[in-house]
Amino acid sequence: MKTYKQFHESILDDLIGEFPDHPEHKYQETTKKVSPIKSTKRKPVKVKGVKQDNFPVYIRSKKELMDKIGIITLDKVINLYAKHNMRLADSLMFKYDVRKLWKFREYDRDIDADDNFGWQKHKTDIEKTKSIKDHGVVNVRRQPNGDVEVYVGEGNHRLALAKRLGIKKMPMLIIYS
Repeated sequence: MKTYKQFHESILDDLIGEFPDHPEHKYQETTKKVSPIKSTKRKPVKVKGVKQDNFPVYIRSKKELMDKIGIITLDKVINLYAKHNMRLADSLMFKYDVRKLWKFREYDRDIDADDNFGWQKHKTDIEKTKSIKDHGVVNVRRQPNGDVEVYVGEGNHRLALAKRLGIKKMPMLIIYS
């Protein structure tokens, strides 16, 4: 598997490498100097589910969800979808335990690598407020056999920072596909 840097360089070579006099060729030289944040892609977590032949049922309030599962945890919300085809409405967002979210991360991020994307600012903001304001996204995807794949699609850096800084919960929106 190619690293991000190898992938990026090969794309640029394909696009502008054949035109050394082209003004964009200088872009290629500068991108080689910038090292991307180091990361390793992980496979989605698989959750046993039941093949669904009907339309999903939407849960539209916190009270309705608590009536179904009691204390709100990510594992319970995912199982509700996997086994009973019940989804949270797009307007519902909750804070989930960082330790439980950790197993669903899509990438192992090296947040101490070069700060190309301003993560040092996020880290400083999180350290000041002891919380994470911006929500991440948990992607939940049903497979043809009924099983469900789950991964944190947005918020891997925030999750890594939250874990490192001892933040207990972080807001996540669940997106079903």
